Amino acid sequence: MARSWTPEQAASLAPDAASLKAGQGLSSARKWTLLARDESFLWGLAQGSGKDPYQVQIDLEEPAFKCSCPSRKFPCKHGLGLLLLYAGSPVSLPTGARPDWVNEWVAKRAERAVKKEERAQQAADDRPVDAAAQAKRREKRAANIDQGVALLESWLADIVRQGIAAVAASGYKFWDDAARRLVDAQAPGLARNVRVLGSMATGRAGWEERFAAGLGRLHLLLAAHRRRAVLSPEWQAEIDGHLGWTVDQDELRQRAGCTRRWFAAAQSMREEERLVVRTTLVFSEAGEVARILEFSHASQASASPLVAGRWFEGELVFFPGIEPTRALVKGAPRDVAAGELPCLERIDDILTRHAARLSTNPFAAESPALVRLTPRRDGERWLLADATGATLPVAESCARGWEMLACSGGEPIGLCGVWDGFAFEPLSIVEAGGALALT
Repeated sequence: MARSWTPEQAASLAPDAASLKAGQGLSSARKWTLLARDESFLWGLAQGSGKDPYQVQIDLEEPAFKCSCPSRKFPCKHGLGLLLLYAGSPVSLPTGARPDWVNEWVAKRAERAVKKEERAQQAADDRPVDAAAQAKRREKRAANIDQGVALLESWLADIVRQGIAAVAASGYKFWDDAARRLVDAQAPGLARNVRVLGSMATGRAGWEERFAAGLGRLHLLLAAHRRRAVLSPEWQAEIDGHLGWTVDQDELRQRAGCTRRWFAAAQSMREEERLVVRTTLVFSEAGEVARILEFSHASQASASPLVAGRWFEGELVFFPGIEPTRALVKGAPRDVAAGELPCLERIDDILTRHAARLSTNPFAAESPALVRLTPRRDGERWLLADATGATLPVAESCARGWEMLACSGGEPIGLCGVWDGFAFEPLSIVEAGGALALT
């Protein structure tokens, strides 16, 4: 059976607003001279400016796209338009036999997948494990990180001596120079922390408390790193992750995972050092949460199978740590019927869960959550209220408060977001059948 898509899920794959608008213009059957599908693929012919129509093909499961147009965007407006058409009106694409040009693409994809697996297996079989060389490389990097930690400790001490009010006037270069030195010291996690501190030091009202908390958390991480050798393996893995040590994901996939029915509740993207980082928050029906990170080069956009609003069955393997939330999907996710969302409906429950998480892991700066609360406007600020009248402040970065209110109709509404102890940042409006991005 073909995987089902909602228009919102299809739209979330657009590489930019212009592509989405162009794709929406092609999401009508009148724009196509051929439309068809089978259990796994869609295909169509879209007339362009040339003599021959563009051949458009989509693998619904991955998803993967191919189009004969010259566009370098991925997916292009034709692939996006075809998927939007299918999502909005599946009956517009009658079932049929694949033409030769679709079968050729399908065969090449299958061949590439087999060769890729064979190459990976051959590399694993042929590559000798030079334990001594690995240990030497790790020792060298550990020494570089130690130097970076020492530099960062001195830099933070200077900030404290000057007073945090002084850094409000510091420009971007002040923070970026420090972050680049940490990247050179092979500690990208620390560099990310410094840039986050820089984004807090805006001089806007109330920034000092949040900045001081971030400063204290970073100092705690450096102190924990100094004591790393006497800590448990779980704490060592937690600290290493915050410093920026990587985990062998191929090795991680060999471990037993956690198989559940999951809901992809929200997805966001950011760019770091020419890498696009896609983060997807998924929740089980029991309220378990996982953060899935996918990476692609900024010049090579990619689509994710974990589009927001998708219910799927999958095996998740969690990265090591004291309270692991980051995970990867082992194998291909499989569509399942929508279940019941485990939304928290009381402010006290949100605060209690966050406090419990901090007591277990003080490096947990924020807690992902599914909530069902009512948006309210209070002067210039947005709030989320529960049935008792208790409220949470909404992050100032949220620019779609009126949309939240309109969707709620003044009643409680399902939201996915993160609470950091200061404000709740809504990422999407969620219901059992889908999700609407708010970022």
